[in-house]
Amino acid sequence: MNSKAKLKILILCVAVFSLSIFLLIRHYMNTEKNDITAKIHFSELLIKEGKTILATYDTVYSDYHRRGQTSKYMTISYFYKVKDKIYKKDKQILEVPVSDTLSVVYLPSNPNIHSENAHDDLEYQKKQLNNVSGSFLGWFLLIISVSVFYFMRKDYLREINEQLDSEN
Repeated sequence: MNSKAKLKILILCVAVFSLSIFLLIRHYMNTEKNDITAKIHFSELLIKEGKTILATYDTVYSDYHRRGQTSKYMTISYFYKVKDKIYKKDKQILEVPVSDTLSVVYLPSNPNIHSENAHDDLEYQKKQLNNVSGSFLGWFLLIISVSVFYFMRKDYLREINEQLDSEN
């Protein structure tokens, strides 16, 4: 096979590989965006329609081991009662709480949807949405460049081996 045919095959392989990666990343990004968009929607609903209630919690001390390091944090199991139904949630914190109650905002239409601080959650989720959108092009270009390098390197090494074999 001559070098022009090899180059055409190489370009075709890189194009197909890049297209498949592009489609996979696009699917992943759309899924991620939909998840974050739903969280943004619920945070906005909590800010607009939420009711505030005091939740009571219990503190449980935990050790967390990771690669030889120990982190100490508190796991708080808190609960709140809406219309005679108890909703229980967990939260991890680093400092010992001052009181035994926690202010929680919940949706009256669905008390399972709640937040300790809906405004901070909304800001964080909007930043996450921007990060998902901005990183897509970078990942795509990185994958293209790595795949081109891989295929070119493989072909180049094969040509060097053929030249060495022909000299012997």
